[in-house]
Amino acid sequence: MNTLDRFEGNVAWSKLDDLQRVAIGSMALEFIAAWQTVDQVVYPRDGSDPLLRAASHAEVILIDRLCEVMAEAIPVAMLQGIDGQPLLPSLLGQVCRHCGCSQRNACFPACHWVEADLCSACAEAEMTDENNCPGHVASALDRKVCAHCGTHIDELRPDDPINLQGSGPAPIEPRED
Repeated sequence: MNTLDRFEGNVAWSKLDDLQRVAIGSMALEFIAAWQTVDQVVYPRDGSDPLLRAASHAEVILIDRLCEVMAEAIPVAMLQGIDGQPLLPSLLGQVCRHCGCSQRNACFPACHWVEADLCSACAEAEMTDENNCPGHVASALDRKVCAHCGTHIDELRPDDPINLQGSGPAPIEPRED
């Protein structure tokens, strides 16, 4: 996964004509208004509040419309890297090429950057084989999946140590099979 190349929204915006900017900008503002309404409704959250119901439906409609307007204005090539993979938004900051953690969504236990696109939790090895994993570490996207090797917690063998005290996964020593 290439996490270094990014979609630069300001560059894309500068290439739009006035009508495209109005279409995208107005849909984005309408979406934020609906989102703010949903966020401000306190009780009841069971969907019985007419304001919440209407604003929630507006969010769905507006995000779809925003995607349509953007698709009409922004060429697909601008959203993809040279390898054809989708580009992440530039405002996201650093992203680990292996586990996908970022500055605001770190691994558990916490990690730090050792390369521009590699976190400390993944630096020991970019594993694909659970048997060679130096120690299971929860992924930023799914805490039940190891960021190193991709093993789901349900697939661990009974002899694999799991920290049940809630302070994070216990390192697992390499096995001798």
